[in-house]
Amino acid sequence: MKKQAAIKCFLVSLSLVLLVSCGNTSSTGTENTNSQAKENISSSQAVEQKVEKKEEVYEKFRKAEKENVIGDEEQQLVELSEALEKLQLEYAKDEEIGDVLAITSPYCNKNEESGQSCVAPFIYIFGPSVDPMLGMGFMYIDSQYLGVDTVEIDTDEHRYTYNSDTFLDIVKNKTVINSENVEKSEEMAIRIAVDQDDLDKDIDVLIDMLESDAVSLRFGKYNTAKPDLVECPMPENDRQAIVDVLNAYYLYLNTTQAVRAKALAELT
Repeated sequence: MKKQAAIKCFLVSLSLVLLVSCGNTSSTGTENTNSQAKENISSSQAVEQKVEKKEEVYEKFRKAEKENVIGDEEQQLVELSEALEKLQLEYAKDEEIGDVLAITSPYCNKNEESGQSCVAPFIYIFGPSVDPMLGMGFMYIDSQYLGVDTVEIDTDEHRYTYNSDTFLDIVKNKTVINSENVEKSEEMAIRIAVDQDDLDKDIDVLIDMLESDAVSLRFGKYNTAKPDLVECPMPENDRQAIVDVLNAYYLYLNTTQAVRAKALAELT
């Protein structure tokens, strides 16, 4: 089962969240934030340079947001279009919220095809007048079904724990066929990275993962008297997936509605 198809399964649950969040119109773009995203997150090759410390990233982001600078729309369009070209796009339709563009990374597909458990960041886009929604998927892939209800991430300095009540939904016991023509079970837990109170702690987590030399993923079945868990290293492909998705997210979030509309029109 491809990741994009799994993401579309969440649209019914997601529509309840969006009834609140989609009422907010987008803010205008910022030249400073777009420059920051390009310099500190974007890369045309595998991640080699260190991403700026998250405190520095968000200091620039909040300053640019407060100043509400429009910037060079032509340059913003070029950067946003280039960022979207690196990602995998799929349209879906929901009865409550209409057309939705689901954006994922082809690097995550490579993990899935090779049978590696991984982190899969994604973006939902609902149209130029609505801010994008950033999310994280945790995919557990193995020869046997686990029944994942908890995910833990160990970085160089921190451990992040996501229990079952923090997920938007969990798709369980799906079958995938990897590149060696071997059937495996896939479980995928989805959460929204920025909540309704505009808290973006999950973005801090993603940046911490990029800054860390080693990242471990732990998939657990803890809601039972007979628990089980599996630990594995985060695939190297995840780093580039996070970089590319965050770059596109920031560029889209911090530009004008007109630039968003032009970029989306180019895709169709």
